[in-house]
Amino acid sequence: MIGPSPVENVSYHQQMVWERGRGRAIEDGARISYELRRGLQIILLNLHPALGANRNRSAGELWRTLQNSGARTERG
Repeated sequence: MIGPSPVENVSYHQQMVWERGRGRAIEDGARISYELRRGLQIILLNLHPALGANRNRSAGELWRTLQNSGARTERG
């Protein structure tokens, strides 16, 4: 993540450019995080038929359900 501006004495314009870039990086990170969670959810639903009835549950909930079902799961 991009932190605060590395230079204290910068122009207003330079600071706004920095903040806009920082905001975009945060938004991109949130979007990527959402896409990864959604992708994991889809993979889990496709791998384990018993999870098919749980389509509205989060990826974390599906993972815990899969673990509790006795299915073999490994974390890498």
